Amino acid sequence: MTPDPAQERYTHGIRENLHQFSHQLGQVFLVGLTIGMMRTVVPALAESEFGVAEGSFMMLTSFVVAFGFVKGTLNFGDWAWRYSTRT
Repeated sequence: MTPDPAQERYTHGIRENLHQFSHQLGQVFLVGLTIGMMRTVVPALAESEFGVAEGSFMMLTSFVVAFGFVKGTLNFGDWAWRYSTRT
């Protein structure tokens, strides 16, 4: 069986793919920073700036989940064309 010529141009290893590896590493780092900020900075900011009570996590979570569900449903397939404001 002869090897596929398309597969011969792929190289494996971190050194050969350092650009892609460093890009992925940077993305993981930024996502980690974002999640860390969401867990520490955002609740304190919500309480001090917007007056959101500390124990209202479930209320805010239910709003975000409901908003995401409705937006996802309306953007899905034929629903987007039938019920959107596009002309």
